[in-house]
Amino acid sequence: MSLKRQLLDAIKKDTPEFDETNDYFIIEFEGGGDSFISFSHCEIENSKGEVLESDFNPDEHYELIMEIMDKSGVEYTFLDCGSFCKMSYGGGEINIYTESPLSFDDSDYSKAWQDDWDDEDEARDAYYDDMEIKFDEATFND
Repeated sequence: MSLKRQLLDAIKKDTPEFDETNDYFIIEFEGGGDSFISFSHCEIENSKGEVLESDFNPDEHYELIMEIMDKSGVEYTFLDCGSFCKMSYGGGEINIYTESPLSFDDSDYSKAWQDDWDDEDEARDAYYDDMEIKFDEATFND
């Protein structure tokens, strides 16, 4: 059975109203260190944009999702602050988008999170604004 079919079947099992012809889903996750820590956002919507009631938990399908990521050829990293990834489905296709920092300085990163900053959010945003980011995307249809 194809990887896409396995993922769609898992979503349909936990989201009875999901219609793979018209509905769509988005799974977002990020990670650093040695793995993707957890899936930060998962939403399944019908063609009208209404969120469907679902028991689907992407964490329970981690290996399948990572296999799709790997086979898609999209680039991501677990090094330093890692990558942000977004997997979406609609129109019969799984699309994958990633953002990965190309440069990372631990000393600057820790400075951005110090308690003695007058405006921590502003300092952190400025740090990330200066970071060089690599974007990648792929369509997966196995």
